[in-house]
Amino acid sequence: MLFGLLTFFLPGITLVTLVLLFGAYTLVDGIFNLIAFLRVTSHQWTLLIEGLIGIHRGSAYLCLAGHHRDRLTVRDRVLGDPCGDL
Repeated sequence: MLFGLLTFFLPGITLVTLVLLFGAYTLVDGIFNLIAFLRVTSHQWTLLIEGLIGIHRGSAYLCLAGHHRDRLTVRDRVLGDPCGDL
């Protein structure tokens, strides 16, 4: 309930928070994929590729969280409010 109210009254901060959480998740997932690649004796290359991509995506989301918020805000201004006019 509290998260819903915060989303309604502070959509910009909520979007940045979700982008940061997703970035942290993908970064940690990429690190764990790299650790799994190093620990597995068969060295499955898909773990290495997924790890590198996850680290890259996670760091990009963490570094550009405000930029993504601005892009979505501009899109909403051009296309209108996706929830309708309040």
